[in-house]
Amino acid sequence: MKKFFLGLFTLLLVFGISGCSNNPSDVATKFVQSISDLDAKEAKSLSSKDVQSQIEELEKFCARSKVWEISQLLNKEVKAFPKRLDKELETNLLKKYPNIKEMPRKDREKIFSKLVGDLIDDIEISSSKYKTEIKESLKKILLAMATGKRFNERVIITKELIKEGNALTKECVAKNSYFSDIDTLKIIEVADDSNDEKSVKLELVHNNGESQKITLGVEKIQDEWKVAQSNLLKYF
Repeated sequence: MKKFFLGLFTLLLVFGISGCSNNPSDVATKFVQSISDLDAKEAKSLSSKDVQSQIEELEKFCARSKVWEISQLLNKEVKAFPKRLDKELETNLLKKYPNIKEMPRKDREKIFSKLVGDLIDDIEISSSKYKTEIKESLKKILLAMATGKRFNERVIITKELIKEGNALTKECVAKNSYFSDIDTLKIIEVADDSNDEKSVKLELVHNNGESQKITLGVEKIQDEWKVAQSNLLKYF
């Protein structure tokens, strides 16, 4: 029995199952690749709280830029849509619900929401970019217009993009981060700063052929290696 447990313990050590289950090299490469792949959620899972804050700053930059562009495209769609909405309200909604003005607000909103949703699903968005985001935002704006509510689409869309993990864009990451458009990653060196701290030096080869050398600080936090020092953002 003693031999069995001794053998099992040896296997655990060999395959790295005992103690920390990941290693600094893997964490560093996965972190950089996740930013290049626009996967903020994955990058945060590999990071310390300080580095997570950097990722959140990058998300805010990208969300604001994306929302501004979506807002410009939305303005065109919103201006082109009211006539169709008015016609639909007059020909279908008022005939089907002649007493809609006297209905409780919640009931009116439910009816308007169904109508607006059906209309948006049927229309063809003229822009070829951000079609899904434009349709969803257009639904909210038209519903707000129809029910007399105020709607700040930029603030709402920004929050939703970050919450859903869809804030990062290729253009924004390239502009604000060093970890963009990566083709291959190569570990150059892993230096032992201490038992729980490592410096991982990598070479990043971008899709345009350019290469870059970076060093990430990786620390063991609660038995897991996390990126704790990163020159993720260009301007900080």
